[in-house]
Amino acid sequence: MASVVDGWVLIADGDPGFARVLQILLEEEGGCEARTAGSAREIIELLAAQGLPLAAICELEMTASGGHSVVSQLRRFRPELPLIATTAHPSAASQQRARDLGVRAYLSKPIDPVELLGILGDTLTANRCPARGAPSPPAPPG
Repeated sequence: MASVVDGWVLIADGDPGFARVLQILLEEEGGCEARTAGSAREIIELLAAQGLPLAAICELEMTASGGHSVVSQLRRFRPELPLIATTAHPSAASQQRARDLGVRAYLSKPIDPVELLGILGDTLTANRCPARGAPSPPAPPG
């Protein structure tokens, strides 16, 4: 299927089945290319091979070296990267942590597919608007 966006979305989750379901959802229903990673090491390998994603959907509890969260590592690596945090253990504390890390959305598992697609669509659209420095679409011939 051809991608409706020029780029890809990172799905980082320790549950390979869940990550695969999200990948299928994004590719078949969302029209965007998605890549999955189940660990910090896989994320690094993926970024080295594929370049930077347009956005990331990341399990809030996933940790990198030194016990730091993958979300915080991605935030330090690329501060402007739109992040959507997911969690199987929602709490006021984890929601605050997500806010502190500057995530665009905080979603509890099981994820509502319609909600996720809406948030991701809004995120990708916002990041491509001319006001944010993205190229404007070509003017119609006339």
